[in-house]
Amino acid sequence: MNIAVTGANGFIGRSLCDRLSKENNIMRLKIRKNTDFVNLKEKVVSFNPDVFIHCGWSGGNSFSTIDSSEQFNNIYTGLEILKMISDINNLHFVALGSFSEYGDLKQQATEQTLEKPSSLYGVCKNIYRQISKTMCGYNNHKWLWIRPCFLYGPNDVQTRLIPKTIDACLSQDRLSLDSCKSIVDYLYIDDFVEAVCSLLEQQSVGCFNICSGEEYTVKDIVLQILQETGEESVFFDPSKDREGFQKYIC
Repeated sequence: MNIAVTGANGFIGRSLCDRLSKENNIMRLKIRKNTDFVNLKEKVVSFNPDVFIHCGWSGGNSFSTIDSSEQFNNIYTGLEILKMISDINNLHFVALGSFSEYGDLKQQATEQTLEKPSSLYGVCKNIYRQISKTMCGYNNHKWLWIRPCFLYGPNDVQTRLIPKTIDACLSQDRLSLDSCKSIVDYLYIDDFVEAVCSLLEQQSVGCFNICSGEEYTVKDIVLQILQETGEESVFFDPSKDREGFQKYIC
């Protein structure tokens, strides 16, 4: 198959491209603020993808960006992408959502859980989900929306919990965290990629949440890293807990 991918240099996009390139022709697309979509459209149409995977999204990897107004720029970019591919026949459009679409969770989320986003990141993801589904319907494209839960592995963003904790242990730097009592579901990036490949092989459509199904407290994860590295440089400080404790985080 011919598969076009945006965000191919990101954590998820890179792993997807590495796996998919073993059996498919991959076009890695760089989408920036000044992207010439007219010129890019010519290249994409010439490539004639069977699948278009939109992984690209600016911001949302940290609490400092989830409520930035810059999040709305992602909707504009996503619209330009949908317009760019509108004339391609028999296309399977795939985009990455987020569990942030569900908002403040007090229990496990399923595909039937009502979306109530509480951050601009979640709001914009949710808006784009609805827009992309509608436009794919107009264009007779198959539509697949995938929500990854917490992913970890090589090439992860270094400010996230697992790489940040590992780096602190390896460098023996003191790292002070909050009480880390929220519940998470971590999934290794390679397992996520295999699940995506399975959905593509089955030409699946609709919304799918991909996670391990296992629950841990964030503290459990940190303590496991400390045990594996034999370090004691990470400390838990309940005074750093954010107001309004969220039992399940995403």
